[in-house]
Amino acid sequence: MKVCSIASGSSGNCIYVGTEKTNILIDAGISRKRIVEGLHSIGVEPEQLDGIFVTHEHYDHFSPEDIRKVSKEQTILVAPYSMKQVVCEQVGKMVSCVEYVNAEESGTELNREDILIKWVSAYNINKPFHTREMGWVGYVVTLDGE
Repeated sequence: MKVCSIASGSSGNCIYVGTEKTNILIDAGISRKRIVEGLHSIGVEPEQLDGIFVTHEHYDHFSPEDIRKVSKEQTILVAPYSMKQVVCEQVGKMVSCVEYVNAEESGTELNREDILIKWVSAYNINKPFHTREMGWVGYVVTLDGE
């Protein structure tokens, strides 16, 4: 199992999580070049990506153009249901499968081979941004039972 922060902060977020069978990104708010460099630094090719899981639509978490560039035909894109319109408009048919998750259905899961991903509602309290009403999510990842 590998977990690697490719980027974290206001200039972009991208976390790699993978096993020998499954490779995913959580958020892709950086350029294709930075994603590829980060993947190469840990011995992973972009073509090996099985899925990209987006937490919310801010530019530093979701770069549609760069998601299209690193996706292959089999790549799935998972995003909060609240992002359905923006995903359809900006990513469109560039990925083969888009799954939408509902923040209010916390604890629901996606099980793919050796990876289990659960989503939970993610929001700030006592701040005017990242509010619960936005419907954004965080992901809890279990790899090979760990």
